[in-house]
Amino acid sequence: MDTITKTDVSVGDENRSLLWFILPAMAIVVIAGLTWRGEADLGPVTARNLNERIAGAKTASDHEALAAYVRAQAASMDAKVMLHEAMKEAYDSVGRRTMDAPCDSLIRAEQQVQQAFADLAEEQEKLAQAAAVRH
Repeated sequence: MDTITKTDVSVGDENRSLLWFILPAMAIVVIAGLTWRGEADLGPVTARNLNERIAGAKTASDHEALAAYVRAQAASMDAKVMLHEAMKEAYDSVGRRTMDAPCDSLIRAEQQVQQAFADLAEEQEKLAQAAAVRH
């Protein structure tokens, strides 16, 4: 599978906005589709049903679906980090070094959010393992 690096993103690229929308959306759809194990009554975990799914999670598959959702959220942060790294480079290329600190702040914040989502996914996976042992 090819991955997109920040060098693949040229500032001013007409398709950049579309790319940053499509990549996270695709990741969420693919992962949600992979975790949907025929639970027609529940369906995939979404932003709209997240709190209900957390409250009702009892089985290993419930927790696995939640883990997949938060992993997709973590993956979607990659695109935001790359966008702001490219933004910083664009500002630097036109001599706007004063924008380095705000861009660095955005990048760090997004990386922290990404790590928090990864931590949530890890905890959900532990809950899934514990639920599998109980049943």
